[in-house]
Amino acid sequence: MKFYGHGKLMLTGEYLVLFGASAIALPTKLGQEFEYTPKANGILSWNGTTVKGKWINAKFNPADLSIIDDKSDATEKLHHLLLSVRKLNPNFLIEGGKVSSYLEFSPEWGLGSSASLIAFLSQLGNVDPYELLNISTDGSGYDIACSMSDSPIYYKIKSSGRPEYYPLVYRPAFKDNLYFVYSGKKQTTHSEIKRFRKMWTVDYSLIQNITEISENIVHCNNQKHFNELLTQHEDAISNVLNLPSIQKAEFNDFHGTVKSLGAWGGDFLLFSSLMERKDTIAYLHNKGFNVIKPYDDIIL
Repeated sequence: MKFYGHGKLMLTGEYLVLFGASAIALPTKLGQEFEYTPKANGILSWNGTTVKGKWINAKFNPADLSIIDDKSDATEKLHHLLLSVRKLNPNFLIEGGKVSSYLEFSPEWGLGSSASLIAFLSQLGNVDPYELLNISTDGSGYDIACSMSDSPIYYKIKSSGRPEYYPLVYRPAFKDNLYFVYSGKKQTTHSEIKRFRKMWTVDYSLIQNITEISENIVHCNNQKHFNELLTQHEDAISNVLNLPSIQKAEFNDFHGTVKSLGAWGGDFLLFSSLMERKDTIAYLHNKGFNVIKPYDDIIL
């Protein structure tokens, strides 16, 4: 069995997508590939590499999925997911086998290596990926939808708790002025979600506001209006978190608009620039950024 899962970036809806706000999510051209080969009565071996080299080189006992060797953090996380699939499907990988995986980006980028893994394991184990998500970790599931999508998506969680999403044709006229930049800081989504759930009292008017901003962005082909919508979104989340937006905190001299993507304080940022490309790149380099991805270089 072979599987390929795309990475993800969340353009709108961070935090509030958990409570029913609509989000725009963008699958990336970079992702993770997997291959499984069955091997009757054998151990389960897993060899995972990234663009940086070896990541996971682990062996598991198929009977109870206990770790035979390589008790690294990455292997422990994988072990937790394997056990979660086994809860849903008692016959999952009982025969053992060999899995190889290759991650096309650095794990610290936060582009959804765990989500593509969940999507792969759900297909391998013939289980519902969102049920697997619910029993193994915390999150909205938009990243899982992105991993299995070939286009941007419009995503929300219904009152039943199940996700609802559909594909978008999203290629704004000003896409050449959009840059996705790795901040150099890794954010732990699970801990950020826990912190947010503890601090926030549900505000349905705010949820509706974020949904309306998402809907307006889908249909927006004017960059000035787009930047205004990004600022409205940042201000709304800023008020909830009681934190300054990333632009006010670090980029108040930027000619354009900067937006956090996903949990604030890490991973990728969006720069919607009103400058020429060479001037934008020079600005970002002067700020110390090395991972700079124009829209067409990273978005599917």
